[in-house]
Amino acid sequence: SIAFRSARSGANEVWVMSATGGTPRQLSRFGGPLAGSPRWSPDGSRLVLESRLSGNGDIYVMSATGGSPTPVTREPSNEVLPSWSRDGRSIYFASDRTGRWEIFRTTASASPPVQLTKGGGFAAFESPDGQFLYYTRQDETGGIWRRPVIGAGEAEFVAPLPPNFWGQWAIGKRALYFLEVDPQGRRLITRFDLASRQKRTLYQFQQLPVQFDSSMSV
Repeated sequence: SIAFRSARSGANEVWVMSATGGTPRQLSRFGGPLAGSPRWSPDGSRLVLESRLSGNGDIYVMSATGGSPTPVTREPSNEVLPSWSRDGRSIYFASDRTGRWEIFRTTASASPPVQLTKGGGFAAFESPDGQFLYYTRQDETGGIWRRPVIGAGEAEFVAPLPPNFWGQWAIGKRALYFLEVDPQGRRLITRFDLASRQKRTLYQFQQLPVQFDSSMSV
């Protein structure tokens, strides 16, 4: 199944449909405030998503079959772009509660969030082996960074990524995939091998993909 955001009902809501096609089914029914950024739990039973139901961004969890969403955050700040840990026990999200965007971690039962980044963080995803957290920064530095999931550790720069394309990347088991604009201005999908640290171009765009949103997955 594929989960996605659509305004076909008159408001931005989360919908799901079969990966092979068919009729989409509306999942969320917030009724006006923008809802989006849906991510499946590892076992496929739930989705985590964001909504502006309270006037600011908050994180919600809901069953993949529908029903009422359960709030995970209730802060007056903005909490957006959630993702699951690989074991399904934790939820990562970006928050501006400190005055700039940083990555936090909580649980689906809304335990007190723990701040993971200090130098800025936005869209974050855990590696398939659960060892590292990969994330982007919503500032002029941009790029894709990573830090250990457990324990402290300085962030390591992994790959270039323009700040306005913070959602155009995905982490796989053996490689990182991302949008790259090379010195000649070419728009490329690049594969970065995590073991050899070698890059390979997979595809060249004639036009840029959507900016300021997420639209790539592996």
